[in-house]
Amino acid sequence: MKILLATLVIFVGLLGFPAAGWSEGGARISDFERYKSSPKTIPLTEYRILMTRLIGTYEGIGWINALNDQEGRPPVFCPPPDFKITVKYLRGMLDEEIRIHTFSKKPYPPNSPMDAIVMFAARARFPCK
Repeated sequence: MKILLATLVIFVGLLGFPAAGWSEGGARISDFERYKSSPKTIPLTEYRILMTRLIGTYEGIGWINALNDQEGRPPVFCPPPDFKITVKYLRGMLDEEIRIHTFSKKPYPPNSPMDAIVMFAARARFPCK
């Protein structure tokens, strides 16, 4: 019963999560900045939903690396072989990329898509040699 209830809460939370802000191109830097200060003691916060999505984006780029390898293309980024991403590590990567903007060389606007920031942060943190 607890699993069913938790699944229902997550499903309803995902449906009700700031759909207006995410409906056109996903989460933005402004969402990340606003939600990362959410209380971490609440079981299901907007921050946790956002970070789960961004971890999924990071992992999805990893699958693109696998596809690129199969097709003889270069990888997007090159993490260490046994590296496992965590929310804390990803948050640090994203904060750093937003602060020093390695890809754009100029500040990102607040409406910049976080999915792209994940890719830029991964490329900056784990460049391929």
